[in-house]
Amino acid sequence: MEKVYATNMAFYEKNDGAAITGYQAINDLITTLQVQWAPQFRFELSRPAQVNHQVQHISWTLGIPGQTPVASGMDIAIIEDGKIKSLHLFLDAAGK
Repeated sequence: MEKVYATNMAFYEKNDGAAITGYQAINDLITTLQVQWAPQFRFELSRPAQVNHQVQHISWTLGIPGQTPVASGMDIAIIEDGKIKSLHLFLDAAGK
């Protein structure tokens, strides 16, 4: 985590929620989500990542490879000193 995220990294999961901050909170979130998913689930990029100066955009799907994804969305990362300073999730509506 220290190689990828800034020490005070903030993850914004939804607009009406507080930021999830710090290595431990981010790790706890990832662990909680992974327990809920089938072991075969994978994140796959929908298209190549795009970078514009300190902003990075990725579009992704989540699910079992070769099957209809259970979720899709995009992440916008703000990069500072080569590490993710903040990450903003945009989850697609179900059925899209």
